[in-house]
Amino acid sequence: NAANLAPRQRRHAEIVLKSGQGLLSIINDLLDLSKIEAGKLDLEKTTMDPVALADDVVALFWEHAASKGLDLAARVSPTVPRMILADPVRLNQILTNLVNNALKFTEAGQVLVSLSFKDGQFILSVADSGIGIRREKIDRLFEAFTQADQSTTRRYGGTGLGLAICRRLVDAMGGTITVRSEFGKGSVFRVSIPVEIAAPANGALLLSGSRAAVIGGGKATVSALGTALQSRGASVSLAADGEAPDLLFCPPRSEEHTSELQSLRHLVCRLLL
Repeated sequence: NAANLAPRQRRHAEIVLKSGQGLLSIINDLLDLSKIEAGKLDLEKTTMDPVALADDVVALFWEHAASKGLDLAARVSPTVPRMILADPVRLNQILTNLVNNALKFTEAGQVLVSLSFKDGQFILSVADSGIGIRREKIDRLFEAFTQADQSTTRRYGGTGLGLAICRRLVDAMGGTITVRSEFGKGSVFRVSIPVEIAAPANGALLLSGSRAAVIGGGKATVSALGTALQSRGASVSLAADGEAPDLLFCPPRSEEHTSELQSLRHLVCRLLL
């Protein structure tokens, strides 16, 4: 039990654990890449909830984001179907890799996951306010064992396999992955995959005519929360000036509220269902 260890022993145990996790991650990446390149990748097509996908990934990384002082949230367009036919494991792998990369290369600001749906395409994107990528490096970004430059490998670690695996998984699904970036100002990775709708979007405007205000919170949280409210028909402002709003949202900042804050957008949707 780590709780019973002396501080020095606990640090050593944590180092061993992190090293083991790092090695396991590298091995899994290599196995995935080998399987894909050997043409042995089997894709499922099963009913899945795309919103739950985003919530699961945000919940997985929320504590890590909070430890760096980053605002992490998921924004869902009202066009997103309630259920789609796709491979949930591989979509989770793609989104996990993209969010992990965004958090790794972002020291301040936010990481925003966005979901939308258009013309039969399920679209997910991950935008960050991180270090960005030089234009001349973008073309090589999805090659195996490649990072933007060697200084990022030394500073941030990693094998350079994550994006290569994402590209191959997206290709296998018949989709596309692109990146827009400005050096020093952040990046946006966008994945578009053709899917079938299993259950259409819920278009009910339960808050039609209501006025909502969002006070506080980071840019990602405000964007996610505002989109959730607008998708239900509410008009949204970023402050409660003048006449009192019908709904007031003030995201708590205390670390004690970690579990409640893992997905504010999901919390709002639950309140409005």
